[in-house]
Amino acid sequence: MEKISVIIPTYKRANYLERAIKSVLAQTYENYEIIIVDDNIGNTFERRETEKIVKNIDSKKIIYIKNIENVGGAEARNIGIKNATGKYIAFLDDDDEYLPEKLEKQYKFYKNTCLNDEGFIFCQAIVVDEKGKKILTTNKQIKNKEEAKKEILKNGFTSTGCIFLPKEILETVGGFEKVDCGQEWLLMLKILKFNYECYSMNEILLKYYEHSEERISTSLKKARGEEKILAIKEKNLEKLLEKEKEEILY
Repeated sequence: MEKISVIIPTYKRANYLERAIKSVLAQTYENYEIIIVDDNIGNTFERRETEKIVKNIDSKKIIYIKNIENVGGAEARNIGIKNATGKYIAFLDDDDEYLPEKLEKQYKFYKNTCLNDEGFIFCQAIVVDEKGKKILTTNKQIKNKEEAKKEILKNGFTSTGCIFLPKEILETVGGFEKVDCGQEWLLMLKILKFNYECYSMNEILLKYYEHSEERISTSLKKARGEEKILAIKEKNLEKLLEKEKEEILY
């Protein structure tokens, strides 16, 4: 089986990071590496705590990269991509976790579905609160790239941690864009504009945590980001029906 690189950007979440790393180390798929991109500033409490956690886990599968300055989630992921040695890439946010068969099932599904590495896939997720109580489960089904192109303009359809694809595709489209929000949304739009395929899995393989702490989704930064996303959407509506355009703009 081919190597999979799991990229975990982390920033001020040392209290969750250990859980995320251990969920990858518990995978049934064995040929993988974990690339942790520490986006904390050097010699801060957050950097020291993150270093301590990585050191205590002490796994040869971990590649630990410490950024000199804070570059944000998009560029941190791009740094991870550049340093990845795996043929395939999967992402994990530092406060979420994989279910044990995530990599194995995604690898098998991908090899059976995306012939010649011509696309990307995503799984479903269970959303839980800080105490681990289920809030909801995602159930977004995409059968092909044409369906995906419409759905991505409407509302997006998955999170970064659910995506699985070849490193080569990420390099071809130029990786993540530095935007205030919707980084994974814009990445998938770029991939689809290159005419790559997209398929969904029915299985729940990611545990996504909702927190009460401050998030970008509740900030003014989020509002500014949404304005940029709308502008991008408006430029990509030409192939949709009038009813679909109205729904998106509404």
